[in-house]
Amino acid sequence: MTKINNTININIKLAYVPFMAILFFVMLNGLYNSLMSAYGISSFPFSTFLFYPSDLHADLVKMAIGYLDHNAIDVSSWGKLYQDYYQLHLSGWFESHNFTNDHMPPLSFLLGYIDSEILRLSSPFVLLALFYAFIIITILSISMRFANNKIESYLIFFTMLFSYPLLMILVRGNIFSFINGIMAVLFLYSIIKKKNPIWPIIFLAIAINIRPNILLLSPLFLIYSLKYGIRYTFYSVFLAIGIFVASMWLDHSLFHQYSLDTFVAGLKNYMDVYVVGKMGVLFNNSLYGAVRSFFIMEHIHVSKEVLKNINSAITISGLIAILSISYAYTKDRFTNYEFTFLIVATYTMITSIFSVYHLFIYIAFLLIGIKSNNIYELSPKSYKVIFFASIMMLIPKNYLFVDFIYKSFLSIETIINPIILLFSTMIIISNSYKGDEK
Repeated sequence: MTKINNTININIKLAYVPFMAILFFVMLNGLYNSLMSAYGISSFPFSTFLFYPSDLHADLVKMAIGYLDHNAIDVSSWGKLYQDYYQLHLSGWFESHNFTNDHMPPLSFLLGYIDSEILRLSSPFVLLALFYAFIIITILSISMRFANNKIESYLIFFTMLFSYPLLMILVRGNIFSFINGIMAVLFLYSIIKKKNPIWPIIFLAIAINIRPNILLLSPLFLIYSLKYGIRYTFYSVFLAIGIFVASMWLDHSLFHQYSLDTFVAGLKNYMDVYVVGKMGVLFNNSLYGAVRSFFIMEHIHVSKEVLKNINSAITISGLIAILSISYAYTKDRFTNYEFTFLIVATYTMITSIFSVYHLFIYIAFLLIGIKSNNIYELSPKSYKVIFFASIMMLIPKNYLFVDFIYKSFLSIETIINPIILLFSTMIIISNSYKGDEK
């Protein structure tokens, strides 16, 4: 009698591990939330690691409602939650609490106006269906583009779909963060792979018009060389200015209330409400956000002027760090992969408000890994550090909280994430000097 010995040979590529880790840790936090609810603690934030359920899709629906005039329209077919949003609009609540769309850059404002027209002519259901379809189709296309086989396409698709930033984008309805994130990911990939420079020039120009401070990533053009890096940065900024001017003209033509003056006033209001106000603390991942979270945890009250000074000090220190890292790169201190991560991490840490959905940019480092024939060549000394930090940015860590506004809680994740990035950058820089002759 012949004994049959069936064995399964599992060969998992190193580049697959971060994707599987993300799926595992997302499910782990989801399990924690389920257990909290099962044991009777069903209030936010123990019920979900995402946003307030009472503010579902607010970044899309509330934003679109904000363009509508105050002449009542028939919203009887809308869901109860969205009817409540509309009633807030009619009552003038958004304006009285300085929650307007004026702070949005012209390109974002134009996209928002299109969303508003879709809402006016249909319903929130149609607007959300288009939003979800756009996201699914986009990440499916990226999965097919980056995958080397069918298994990889599934792995990339589901990891992107269930990553913490994208889940937050979906429940918030923040289409601008998604577009900006996709542009950033494509920009980073094109840069590291030294693709035709026209593509990263276009990707960055579009991203700047959605989130202007992403201009901090422009030193990455140095990967093409110092001479071409300066030239391509100029091209991208010039294109960004062109898009800005054209979008502003279109916005003012379609929506006369919006102008350069209202945009500047909107930015000042954003600073008061989000940067030095309390609305920007939840789900922030910058060093400034960590400082504010620490003050809240320790019940330390500081004035708005002190907060502005802290923010300015962090920004100036970060700009110096970016210049120093860029200079070190020109001296062959870092690989392209390491240089890119250091710039992205610094950009994250010194941006005043860096919400969870903006962390989607870190999926780029995992996609580049999966497309690489030899992952060690990307960063012989620090690829594990970059993988670890990227995983941490893409998973929820909402287990411990401190008291905050609106009868809610502030996750200590807002302190953990910037600390992880800070130590990761220090380790990568330190590793780059190991082996040097003394």
